[in-house]
Amino acid sequence: MPNMLATAIALLFFCLGLFTVASAEQPTTVPGDFRIELTTGSVHGFLADETNRITVDASGKVTMGAWDSPYGKLPADHLTLGPGEVGAILSALDKARFWELKDDYSDPRIAGGDASTISAVAGGRSKSVRVENMRVRDFDAILDAVNKYLPTERWLLHRAMFDDQFQQADR
Repeated sequence: MPNMLATAIALLFFCLGLFTVASAEQPTTVPGDFRIELTTGSVHGFLADETNRITVDASGKVTMGAWDSPYGKLPADHLTLGPGEVGAILSALDKARFWELKDDYSDPRIAGGDASTISAVAGGRSKSVRVENMRVRDFDAILDAVNKYLPTERWLLHRAMFDDQFQQADR
């Protein structure tokens, strides 16, 4: 009888272990056409030297454009992300329901300021979202997900992310 009890307990733990492995989050499969471009800059036009422009593709290649940043002039540069990091960026798009966001968010009461744009292609879908002088939490969550993998001086930021006086929206 003790052997049967020990066998039953071992079988229970084995089944629990299989369930735990099966229910663990699976890595996101990145489609071959995946590409995301993110920009931050002035609402008055995206002049090349005044715009922080970052592009990430399915292979993990990150292209960072030349930029007259708060840290000084930064030359164009590249880095490479691993498949898990690219998958995490794609997961952030999906978690924020990027494909369902409006195309434009802006506060008409503000004439100047800054703007950010995210343009993405994945699995045959494409979309671009522009935010001017507003805080859109789901949009900013995508910027934060990409910022994790960039050098600090290349982070994609806009004033509304840090100033609660700007109009805010979840989506």
